[in-house]
Amino acid sequence: MIFLKYIIYLLLSVFLISCSTVSDDISSEYYNIGNAYYDVGNFEKAIEYYNRALAGGSSNENIIRFNLAVAYSESDRLTEGLKHFEFLLEQDPQNLKVLQSVAYAYFLLGNQVEALSVYNQILEIFEFDNTALYNKALILIDDDKDEAESTLEKLYAIDSSSEVALLLGGLYEGRGDWESFSEVMEKALIVDGKNVEILDSLSLYHEKFDRYDKSLFFLGKLIEYDVSENLSALYFRKALIELLKTEDFDAGLRSLERALDEGFNDQEQMNLLLESGNLKNTTQVEDLVTLKGFFE
Repeated sequence: MIFLKYIIYLLLSVFLISCSTVSDDISSEYYNIGNAYYDVGNFEKAIEYYNRALAGGSSNENIIRFNLAVAYSESDRLTEGLKHFEFLLEQDPQNLKVLQSVAYAYFLLGNQVEALSVYNQILEIFEFDNTALYNKALILIDDDKDEAESTLEKLYAIDSSSEVALLLGGLYEGRGDWESFSEVMEKALIVDGKNVEILDSLSLYHEKFDRYDKSLFFLGKLIEYDVSENLSALYFRKALIELLKTEDFDAGLRSLERALDEGFNDQEQMNLLLESGNLKNTTQVEDLVTLKGFFE
């Protein structure tokens, strides 16, 4: 999902070149109509008029063909789009936009081997191309974590965005390199202090190593900034730490009450809490849960 979102954004930024560059009158008119249809998402009509523009024998054939290839891709006619991209690549083997588009088309067609090959080709020409580094890493991330990590580290040196940091941090976490994980996450938080994924990662990281004060700090920030419907679970998680791991029983009761007020309804998790044997005052917790009508 991250992969597709990242690529689609780059692809649609968009490779539609201004119609003012098409000089031939008839082809120019068809081309402009094709662009208008593309802009409103009518890709089939855009394809029709781009093909008419090509048939008119324009001297700007490659410009039209590129837009035609993009329109084919957007209408899920990927094989036809890829043919046009590959034709353009023969004309200009080092054209970055075309190379990126070819790689993307191969990926959507399920041919990750060819997509990876094209990204490697891009990186031979443009060593620090952000998109190629990012997508190469994402293709490799399941099957070759070491190569994915080294690729992301190279990207991170020029792009320390939260998106890159989360991917790289996830690889560090996976192999237990907690020092590198925390360094990357905390640096990312300086840049993107309200990123809920980073806050969540740091809270879980500190909880794992029994640094409950820090875990609660980041969890508190997560609760403050999380705009999802996950507040009840976050407050319950906070209550678990306070009731079972720290000495702040009263704070735990308040967090538990807030979780219940927010609609927490996971009976399995609640039973685990009540049966944990580590509660300072089980009766008090049971009374609160009963008062809130949790088991009704």
